[in-house]
Amino acid sequence: MYPGSSLALHHAVIAFTSPTRALVVAEPGYEAAAVAATFIGAPVVRVPLRADASHDLPAMLAASKQQPVGLFYVCNPNNPTGTVTPRAEIEALVAGAPRDAVVLLDEAYIHLCDEPRGVDLVRGGQERGPAPHVLEDLRDGRPARRLRDRTARTSWRA
Repeated sequence: MYPGSSLALHHAVIAFTSPTRALVVAEPGYEAAAVAATFIGAPVVRVPLRADASHDLPAMLAASKQQPVGLFYVCNPNNPTGTVTPRAEIEALVAGAPRDAVVLLDEAYIHLCDEPRGVDLVRGGQERGPAPHVLEDLRDGRPARRLRDRTARTSWRA
């Protein structure tokens, strides 16, 4: 458990990126991951949002063809735009990501929309290699039995 998502993001960036393995993020997006990558000297690939302000996941995936990627960071819904990336596009990113890269899905605000949670992708991703990681918020009050391996849970103070 983490008090918010910043520390969890910092730890993930430090674990999975390096000066030779990039962080891929949407622009604009939540800055905590990019700040940590810059601090450790990892390249940050900023992929502009689409015209509708959604993540351009095909362009994020294409970044891995240009240089080694350690971590793809997807904030869904995006912060600060509030736009939702459809589940099918997230599944395509998970399926197409290099086997040695990690997809980090930050769902701190998923309870504010009707989009399904991505925590089940953690188990499904294990078949292709490293499973995606999901940051999920506990403020919805669901029981702790929902905790799954490779899932970091966050909470906030009201």
